Amino acid sequence: MFKTELNQTSAGAKLLVYFAYLASNLLNFTGPIGQWIEVGIQVVVVAIAVAVVMWQIKTVQLFKESLVAGRSWWSLIISFILVFVLVYMFGVFSVGGNIEAVLKESLTKVVSVAVTACCAGFFEEFLVRGLVLDAFVQLWQNRRIQLLSAAVSSSVIFGLLHLSNLTFQSVDATMQQVFYALILGLTLSFIRLLTNGLWVGILLHSLIDFQSTIATGGSAATNWGSLLLVFLPLFVISLLWLWFADRLLLKKKGEAPFS
Repeated sequence: MFKTELNQTSAGAKLLVYFAYLASNLLNFTGPIGQWIEVGIQVVVVAIAVAVVMWQIKTVQLFKESLVAGRSWWSLIISFILVFVLVYMFGVFSVGGNIEAVLKESLTKVVSVAVTACCAGFFEEFLVRGLVLDAFVQLWQNRRIQLLSAAVSSSVIFGLLHLSNLTFQSVDATMQQVFYALILGLTLSFIRLLTNGLWVGILLHSLIDFQSTIATGGSAATNWGSLLLVFLPLFVISLLWLWFADRLLLKKKGEAPFS
């Protein structure tokens, strides 16, 4: 029977990741020295949580063997990731411009943004695309669209987690973040499923979050029409990739894929 590597993950590990993430974001010190203390504590929190979680789980792989086999399929997946990086990360999210802007700030600011972005990248990917996605993969194991159902479920949770941003930004801006976080969650889910790892998602997520506002406050709302125009194509493509992942999984299980 085709089994996942993370089936034995305890509820304690899931709670550890979640509360460590919360702890790393609730720190608030004032003044230059206080900022360095905050950064230092964040680093310690991250290091301890990473060490404990990896000690217990020992792998970030979801499957014992990769769903994807063959150089042509890997070339197609890598090509899509590269297009996603160029179009969405550097085009929509202006990762290059954000990095350039942050590097012009003070050393304390640069370190604070880097630590906060890495915290978000690791914890949110490990929590949502790792532990939560794995839980839904197990929950929907009798469905023929097992991976698609799990990805949609975990991505809805990922989007709703951004409602916490209502504490420091407008309702409209927050709802827009919920919307595109859900779609990005689907994209990161199929990247996680087809690469059988978390590190690509962690890197992409951290780079998206590497911006000045992540350490200081919220963002402004944009036009909903433009947002739909930009993200709906990614939504459709992500669903198609997840459907394809389910076909591969059925083949691995020895069942007939969709006709």
